[in-house]
Amino acid sequence: MGAGITNELWAYDMGASRWAMISGTTALGQAGSYGTADPYPGSRTLASLAADGSRLVLFGGYGLGNNSVIGYLNDVWVFEPADASWSWLAGSAHINAVGRYVGPVCQHHPGGRQSANAAILSGRRLLVCGGMTSPNGQPEQWYLNDVWLLDLSDAKKCWTFVSGDVCPHSVKLNQPGIYHGAHVCPGARSYAAHAVVNNGDGFLWFGGYGFGADRSMPGFLADLWFFDAATSTWSLRS
Repeated sequence: MGAGITNELWAYDMGASRWAMISGTTALGQAGSYGTADPYPGSRTLASLAADGSRLVLFGGYGLGNNSVIGYLNDVWVFEPADASWSWLAGSAHINAVGRYVGPVCQHHPGGRQSANAAILSGRRLLVCGGMTSPNGQPEQWYLNDVWLLDLSDAKKCWTFVSGDVCPHSVKLNQPGIYHGAHVCPGARSYAAHAVVNNGDGFLWFGGYGFGADRSMPGFLADLWFFDAATSTWSLRS
């Protein structure tokens, strides 16, 4: 399985107006290599990317872990352009990992997903928000609105689930948004747009495909939300 997807990484030189493949292989359906002398992520699509200085951070997607079976991923990789090397930082080498929202510190983690948003906040914190998954890899598609932070500077690489107090239903799938009242939060969605603001202490989340106030059916969204990383709270902006 995994036909049609690759683990190629390309760079575009704007001065020379040309592309160059800087990592990966042209072979289709390439399994990842985890915890070896030459680690690299497997073939995938609809992964999430963020820039950490000159480094590239990759999260999740739909593709291959450490074998030839395709599914939803929750692994975190960092690409170092200086030597064109990958490092596996966190997450599972297996597909369809189930999210863990409670339990001992440093055992929490987001579940496997595609089409999530990823961004680097101040203090080198990786934020992952929303996306789409399928329980146990079943054909049904389910949407998420959970928010996670991973401190890239911390050697322990522990995930923190940060939006549960304000959006307690964000541990569940296909949740509608809460647009009025003292505690508001966006509905579950994927394919949304985002931007980091307020010197890395804020995150704007716009639109996507998922749920507004009505849970009866997903659709295209045009709402704009602001996440305050200092207080772990959402506010509706438009």
